Amino acid sequence: MNIYIKQFFWALSAYPKAIYFIAKHKLWLYFIPPAILSALIYLGGTTIEDFLHEYDIKDVVSFNALMLEIFKMLGMYILTLMAFKMRKYIVFVFLSPLLAQLSYVVEKKITGNKYETSFTQLINDIRRGIRIALGNFLLEYLLIGIWIILALFIPGMSLATPVFMFLVGCYFYGFCMIDYINERRKLSISESVAYVRKNAGFAFGNGFVFTALFYLPYHAGILFAPILAIVACGIGMHY
Repeated sequence: MNIYIKQFFWALSAYPKAIYFIAKHKLWLYFIPPAILSALIYLGGTTIEDFLHEYDIKDVVSFNALMLEIFKMLGMYILTLMAFKMRKYIVFVFLSPLLAQLSYVVEKKITGNKYETSFTQLINDIRRGIRIALGNFLLEYLLIGIWIILALFIPGMSLATPVFMFLVGCYFYGFCMIDYINERRKLSISESVAYVRKNAGFAFGNGFVFTALFYLPYHAGILFAPILAIVACGIGMHY
């Protein structure tokens, strides 16, 4: 247990170093794609929110028509909620090429290591990053679903649901960041899973700050979280 606690705090300590590293090596341009994505998600979210506020059930002439309108509204609310919950994985999917490249840049500057950087290799990195993100998303929400079902039958368990959801998310987000490095090390996905389990404290720590940054208003976390997390992960795993 002590080793996991040390890993956790080591991952936390890498974030201030990441800010210094970004400033020292002038990596500010990497914030531009997340800034664009943040603006698009914010504008999309506010547009949907305005539409839902202004949406009015009218011209309903039958019970069936009324039920159809109600289901439409419920569907839009569910989609909005899912989009909000999926923001972090949307970041991983759309920024996968950027994160893969930045992870390589950080490692090269720290260690001098060089890897194959062909277009084919980049595509493979992107595919794996998206695959890991989608797989983690499904597994995360499967675990959350099991927890919620159990909470229906176990008194008091539901009180811990928000904490459980937060911690599970931290692990899987940290996993996504670590796997960019594991892929360059030619670890298979199963080997990467084993590595992350062995370094679960580091995964939790990296994902903890990543998740916390998403609580910043106006989706500002999308701007800062992915870049800081991938740089912090590189620093933590190579120093």
